[in-house]
Amino acid sequence: LNSIYATIAITRTGQHYNLYENGKLSFSTEDTEAIEEFAHLILLHHPQPKKILLIGGGTSGLLAEILKHPVEKIDYVEPDTKLIQAAAAYIPQAYAYGLADTRVHRYHLDARFFIKTTKNKYDCIVVNGGDPSNLGQNRFFTLEFFHEIKKILLPDGIFSLAVSSKEDILSGGMLKYDASLYKTAKAAFAAVTLIPGERLILICSPRPLAKNAP
Repeated sequence: LNSIYATIAITRTGQHYNLYENGKLSFSTEDTEAIEEFAHLILLHHPQPKKILLIGGGTSGLLAEILKHPVEKIDYVEPDTKLIQAAAAYIPQAYAYGLADTRVHRYHLDARFFIKTTKNKYDCIVVNGGDPSNLGQNRFFTLEFFHEIKKILLPDGIFSLAVSSKEDILSGGMLKYDASLYKTAKAAFAAVTLIPGERLILICSPRPLAKNAP
């Protein structure tokens, strides 16, 4: 399936489904542990995450995990309508993953445009769009973007994103890559926490993070 944003392919391995965008694996329904870990490690850093902004990756099951918290509203920004249509048509779990929940409000427009124009403020903003591997994705990892995020965060809000990394030893290009992102985040936010793994999770806030965080 081709959209103006990507070539979308869905494959099946046994009872599990894999969704690819432009030849790169976006998510697998088999990888539930990573999705659960990502959602809960982020939201547990906020004492009452009620208003959430999710940018990308909602069809993976991430929405369903976020909805396990006492949230009141999730604004889900996904410009590619065909991505959601493909997931709904070929992945049986897709709509059970939170897309049909009344607390979820979908916006099919560019995420940078949404952030610049929205009047809403959020407890938690999560970017789940993959690595900065092209011009479209690079826009979500700049100092300018981080400052735009701060404008729509509530005073004790948190912002999180993740990039590919390593669980144990970092060296060479990977070390420079992760260090560059960390320094950029530190230039915009007073508090930045790192959670290492196969994906390095950054949790950022204009204020010290909640004491009940893991």
